[in-house]
Amino acid sequence: MRPGRPSGHGRRPDQGSASIELAILFPIFVVLIMLGVQVALVFSGRNVALAAAQLGAAAESAYGAEPGAGESRAAGYLNRMGDLLTDWEIAVTPVAEDGDEPTAVRVTVTGDALSWFGLDLTVSQTAYAGLERFTTEDEP
Repeated sequence: MRPGRPSGHGRRPDQGSASIELAILFPIFVVLIMLGVQVALVFSGRNVALAAAQLGAAAESAYGAEPGAGESRAAGYLNRMGDLLTDWEIAVTPVAEDGDEPTAVRVTVTGDALSWFGLDLTVSQTAYAGLERFTTEDEP
């Protein structure tokens, strides 16, 4: 054996280990990236649902609003947003806190966020707004 050369027929013992490490780690990195994108899609769906619920609550609680104004406004927004939220439902609920007459409105938007993995990822967001009304100094 000549001095300065490693033994083992001229090959170093760790030759080719980088390829094996890459073959093992590459699929893990790809899955992590895909999971990151999926999480972003779910958060995007939640933001769309919340924005629609807030728009619906604002429209429904406005002074002199027509019945169904909140649902119509929320549905219009969801239609403009495309497929970020699919199979959505809008629930507008009057809220009576101190009596029989409603003093607020609650709008809940529920739908499915986009999914890369074929999962059913349902998101739901709720917005609450007090009804606008004229009062006198004697009324609360």
